[in-house]
Amino acid sequence: MARPFLSFIVPVYNNADFLAQALIEIDRYATEHTYSYEILVVDDVSTDATKKIIEKFSGIIRHIKYIENSEHRGKGSVVKIGMLAAYGNWRYVIDITNTSSLVAFNACISHITSKKSYDIVSMPRYEKEHTSFLSSLFSGEMCSIEWIVNAFIARIFKSDIPSFLFSVHCFSSESAENIFSHTQLTHSGYISEALLLSERMGYTQKCIPALEQSYHHLHFHSESLQIAREMIKMRWWLYRGHYTSEFKNI
Repeated sequence: MARPFLSFIVPVYNNADFLAQALIEIDRYATEHTYSYEILVVDDVSTDATKKIIEKFSGIIRHIKYIENSEHRGKGSVVKIGMLAAYGNWRYVIDITNTSSLVAFNACISHITSKKSYDIVSMPRYEKEHTSFLSSLFSGEMCSIEWIVNAFIARIFKSDIPSFLFSVHCFSSESAENIFSHTQLTHSGYISEALLLSERMGYTQKCIPALEQSYHHLHFHSESLQIAREMIKMRWWLYRGHYTSEFKNI
């Protein structure tokens, strides 16, 4: 069977209130375009009606697949499962609680279909080069804690990645399979971990301008701080060779 062009990866955990409408919107969006696709709903052992909704829609949406985690572990765990189980040439994670997800993919699509090929196309929460600490502190466009966490991660990893927080990303099949086979974090820091590993593996990334509305409602100081803690753990893991030897102390 030929690979679909795109895999929509939908991580869920007790999101039954959003799931039905999200699946309809994803399928409608995808069928309006000419490329082939699949929708992978990866469930982190929900205790609500998530599984029943998928069973209902499996007879309506042809390209939907359901995968259930073996135990409740966190969003990073189910995204990893989805990335490795997908067949698409490109793999895009959908946040069904954020209506900007499909709008954001519209901004990505031209870069993954162009002749100039990238391994990862990303959209940051904000433009790093246009943001200073004082402006972010007083403008209200970016929470200062988010800015500090971004700067902290970039510093301890000596990274040129523009943003680690609340971004959208589309991975090629090769980069997804190679990167996510190494990821270890199961909570909020999973995408930062994936991007940092991708940088060390030499994958190319196209960073496109942030949408004004992307994640405008997400000012999660606690989540930003959790990511910072997980990045400290990752830095220690790299130093100790917790990943394969090719990553040690890089």
